[in-house]
Amino acid sequence: MNTRTMMRFGAFGAAAALFCAQHAAGQTPIISYTYSDLDGSFDVSTMMFDAKVVSNTSGDVTRLVGGGGTAEFNAGDWGSTAGYMLSLKVGPIDPNGDRSGSGTFVSTDAFGDTISGLVDGRWIDGGNGVVFFNGYLENVLIADNSGDSRFDGTTSGHFATNFQGPIAPFSGAIVLLQIQNPPDFFGSDFSGVPTLVSALIVPSPGALALALACGTLAVRRRR
Repeated sequence: MNTRTMMRFGAFGAAAALFCAQHAAGQTPIISYTYSDLDGSFDVSTMMFDAKVVSNTSGDVTRLVGGGGTAEFNAGDWGSTAGYMLSLKVGPIDPNGDRSGSGTFVSTDAFGDTISGLVDGRWIDGGNGVVFFNGYLENVLIADNSGDSRFDGTTSGHFATNFQGPIAPFSGAIVLLQIQNPPDFFGSDFSGVPTLVSALIVPSPGALALALACGTLAVRRRR
């Protein structure tokens, strides 16, 4: 199994587990997104991790309720406005061998509309450079900066952002997978590390709390 296949399998598996837990709790996710081949970088002097769009990044953002719709962003077709940025402060290694991570994310469409929020979770060392991040989203907001009430892809597709019923701010969950080089779990600077990020956004925090309590977000290393 090659690196890209393994990364997709791991992240989508964790996201699928969360999806099932949320449905079991009576909560239906309203938005999902996935970005692959983001440029992951880390500055050990500031302990800041960033993942951002580069030319070979691809992504999609999907409305899962009320008519649906998917905004698609193909590699090499991002234009001058669309993008995605995840910025996380990396904490010290804890007694379990994990690190905390907290920060923000923002997803931007073809016309400057954004989906953004706060992120808080755990970095997990899977060994041999494999690193997971499992976390939750809070204060997720949709900003209709263009005034068109849509989230538009640069390649194709869009969806309406005027949800009937769910009231922002929303919550959610996020998973990330990458293979760091050097493989020292944030012990050195790095850049250009392919990074896969997937997230689900839900209308209320109740289902997320249940999912976290049940451990559906825990992608743990083998001991």
